Amino acid sequence: MINHKEIVRYGFWGIITILVNVLSYYVLLNIGMDYIIANIFAIISSKTFAFISNKYFVFKSEIDKLKISEIVKFIIARGSSGLVDFFGLILLVEVLKIDEIYSKTIVVIITTIMNYILGKFFVFNIKKVRE
Repeated sequence: MINHKEIVRYGFWGIITILVNVLSYYVLLNIGMDYIIANIFAIISSKTFAFISNKYFVFKSEIDKLKISEIVKFIIARGSSGLVDFFGLILLVEVLKIDEIYSKTIVVIITTIMNYILGKFFVFNIKKVRE
């Protein structure tokens, strides 16, 4: 069953997470950091932010408890999408010669869809959710 409120929450917090990712990448790029290193920092900061927002505001997974299993599953899921982000950006910039900012935007769209699916069905797969 599709939970429209959950999708709206994911969309809202997803936009904020994307902003954390893209803005940190952009700022680090503009202070002269190599795009690969800037991307690593952007990935780490946005993944940390995403865990907090997904657990507490999107999927509302046992609000009172911080479960180790969720953290481990989140690291696995976001690690996978982080690899797609990391190598996808290199592929788009180095091989396909697409601008760094456009490449990052493309990769963020792909990983956002991937992250919702993994978050919903793998990480925060809960039976009863508090609205």
